[in-house]
Amino acid sequence: MYLAVTAYRNGQLPPQPAVEEHWCYLDARYAERRLLCSGPQRAGTGGVLVVRAEDEESARALLDGDPLVRDGHVSYTLTAFRATRAADRAWVDP
Repeated sequence: MYLAVTAYRNGQLPPQPAVEEHWCYLDARYAERRLLCSGPQRAGTGGVLVVRAEDEESARALLDGDPLVRDGHVSYTLTAFRATRAADRAWVDP
């Protein structure tokens, strides 16, 4: 499991068409069950995503495919963690 924290480049919100493309990308990752949750930071400086991936390379590939990352609107940090408890047992790492 990975926690990704994104930051808007230059502190600016991406243009709306880019955000809508980002939402479509995320919807597809939710359908694949590779994304557990996501949303904007309350501070308005970026977003947070919880990613299901076997390894860091897979998590980075998912994030690098996001239109906001791909087009340079956001950068991200990635933290690996082992989920030992969750509301849904399917989210717990083996």
